[in-house]
Amino acid sequence: HSENPAESSPPLQRGHADGKPLTPPPGADPLLWELFTKINRSGTGHITLAELKQASIKGNDESWDLDSVKMLINIFDKTQSGTISYAEFMGLWKYVTDWKNCFMHFDKDRSGTLDGHELATAIRSFGYQLSPSIFSIIEQKYASGPVVKNGPPAEIHIDCFMRACVTVQTLAKGFQRLDTDQDGWVRLNFEDLLRIGLMSIEDLSKNETFPETTGQVDKKGEVEEMRDKLVESQQLIDDMKAQHIKEVAHLHEQITNISRELGGTMSEKTIELARAKAEVNKQTKELAQAKELQMKELADAKSEIAKQERELATAMANQAKELLDAKDR
Repeated sequence: HSENPAESSPPLQRGHADGKPLTPPPGADPLLWELFTKINRSGTGHITLAELKQASIKGNDESWDLDSVKMLINIFDKTQSGTISYAEFMGLWKYVTDWKNCFMHFDKDRSGTLDGHELATAIRSFGYQLSPSIFSIIEQKYASGPVVKNGPPAEIHIDCFMRACVTVQTLAKGFQRLDTDQDGWVRLNFEDLLRIGLMSIEDLSKNETFPETTGQVDKKGEVEEMRDKLVESQQLIDDMKAQHIKEVAHLHEQITNISRELGGTMSEKTIELARAKAEVNKQTKELAQAKELQMKELADAKSEIAKQERELATAMANQAKELLDAKDR
């Protein structure tokens, strides 16, 4: 990532407290600056934990989960001031946007929340093959309300989804540090156990950059386009079949009429009958060739869609995994 002009800009002026409005730093994005000042109600040029918690960055009027907000500030507060400047907010907002895109990919029913099954699918796609009992614990911990057996499905919002994924990833990293022989087993004492959990927050502050998502959107568009072409090809084949049936019926009717009129000159009628039969054979052969060609194109289209969907699924899984591994880069 190239250096952003805002990162080398002079300190922001204080806002309403001194009677002076905030001025955007050179090169600031107007829309992002407007959002920043809207969240920074105190007008100090630094967003506090309370201000960020009340910001509607879920896409609705709901405030964020407190622990998730603390996690975001810990990641992006590079100056350890306990607040977020505009330069830090640029990275924070991109991080949140990337997680929103990841969240929407796994929200298959477009409900705005993930249930336990969707959450498990997401975590598995990041490479963590956990047991059902562990997924149940994660679901209960990060759901917006109690999870009751045989009750309504859990509702996990974007902020808790993000925190759940980051928590699993950081705990996994802590475990891997102790698993020196990489056999999936470690021997640890109580302090080692505490160290894994407590160092996770410290590790989060090392996040630097985050992946783009535009390419995944483009890939998804390609799959949708291939599906449209597949539907068009199938419709074309159906239309050709219907047309062929009409043509064959018409030719058979001509043959029947010719047969009934054979009381005339037999040689002429025989010639007409032969021509009609030849035309039927020709039409049938042409249709068979056209159908064979269309079926081949249809099979190629289905194969291409399957390939594109596999690539899309792999790309989305890699993108989400990169989100979790970004702090190591």
